[in-house]
Amino acid sequence: MKKILYVVVAAMTATFASCDDSTGELGIDMMPVHDDINTNDSIFLIHTHTIKANPDSVVANTNECYLGRMQDPATHVSTTCDFMAQMHIVEGFSLPKFALMDKDENGQVYADSVDLGIYFDSYLGDSLTTMKMTVHELDRQTLREDTIYTTNVNPADYTSMKASTAHSVSYAVSDLSSTVSTNQFLRHVNVRLPKEYGTRILRTYYEHPEYFANAYQFSHEVCPGFYFEHTGGTGAMLNVQLSALHIYFSYHPTPDSTAVGMKRMAATGEVIQTTRAENSSLDQLAADGNCTYLRSPSGLFTEVHLPIGSIIKGKHYNDSITNARIAFRRMNDRTNSDYKLPVPTDILLLPKSQMYQFFREGKLPDNRTSYLANFVSANNAYIFSDISKLIVWMKNERDRGAGVEPTDDEATRLYKWAVWEATHPDWDKTVLVPVKTRSVTSTTAYGTTSTTIYAVNNMYGLTSVRLEGGDAYAEGPVELSVIYSHYSK
Repeated sequence: MKKILYVVVAAMTATFASCDDSTGELGIDMMPVHDDINTNDSIFLIHTHTIKANPDSVVANTNECYLGRMQDPATHVSTTCDFMAQMHIVEGFSLPKFALMDKDENGQVYADSVDLGIYFDSYLGDSLTTMKMTVHELDRQTLREDTIYTTNVNPADYTSMKASTAHSVSYAVSDLSSTVSTNQFLRHVNVRLPKEYGTRILRTYYEHPEYFANAYQFSHEVCPGFYFEHTGGTGAMLNVQLSALHIYFSYHPTPDSTAVGMKRMAATGEVIQTTRAENSSLDQLAADGNCTYLRSPSGLFTEVHLPIGSIIKGKHYNDSITNARIAFRRMNDRTNSDYKLPVPTDILLLPKSQMYQFFREGKLPDNRTSYLANFVSANNAYIFSDISKLIVWMKNERDRGAGVEPTDDEATRLYKWAVWEATHPDWDKTVLVPVKTRSVTSTTAYGTTSTTIYAVNNMYGLTSVRLEGGDAYAEGPVELSVIYSHYSK
């Protein structure tokens, strides 16, 4: 079977002439007739272990917000999430003419009532658990568009957190009513704000209409936004799709009629939303050598040490790497709880040196230095079918950094590599990170469909999975299968 595999790989290589960075692009028509392509394969042992994510580095600028607290029944780690959000107003925002508005005895407009709500389409946990949310207006400084916020953001830097300005509501998911938004049924949690808050916004509109020209002016001059804080209960986590401020008022469309009006300002993708995540101690899980963990939000990653030095050692230095395949198998759950956390749907493999920069720069997987894999339930694993370009990239990065020349012999290369590696200990280390992808599907005139990923973010929802591997895993390290090819005369 192995000989058959070699023949198939050789035929594919000859047909497509797919070469790595070290060999250049060679077409079949350029090859002398007496040249042959030889292939062989090797299995390498990959050492993995769990590392803790740095919450000061995990980007939290997101349209996906979470609220609540849950304890993982498998690991007993508690996770708390809440979020800050600006309110967006549409271009051309308007209220009825001042003359038509209901006014008080001093001739000033006023609000009848004000409420602030969060809308969610899904949740984890027990729908009967009583939870508590407290809302604070951001009042000390405005969230800035040119700032990257992390999951360790401190809301006290943006609000006074005074009890006198806080407004709370208790709720259980089972008791919440539903509404329809964009063809979805969304449950919602509402908290009533003092009507004086809405009155201030209404009066500001008529005094300074320029403050309502766009969302930037509104957030900087009128309403900086809100902090939705989880303040009580353990057992439920809401996936918040929308948060919105509603101001109700009365006006007179005609001299002898009265109508009730409402204006909504909502947190959308056009303004800043940032999720704060806090996990109880993860040290015990990170130290468990019998497996490795992936956990979100802002929890645990798996470090994967690729043995590049062994892969391209000696005679393989000038070989092409035709394929490099690695699978990370899931270990079975240790609990049958109804509230166990889901496994991450998608994970990203990328160099350790880029595990935070990738998300800060809003990059997309390029199948060269970063690769996506989704959980395949049939295999109970995440499978990266070919990371050969990553191996070649790491090889070339080390050669470039160490000053290796094409004319260097093996002994010279080994010396230069050792000197460079001493100051670059993570050069051949990669990391698995749970992620959330965003994509759009299009259909051609012929009926075929294609899906394009346009964003990849850190996963902010609750997920957890144990993977085979770890320093003390009984069945040994993870395996990487590499297929080489080289030309011979």
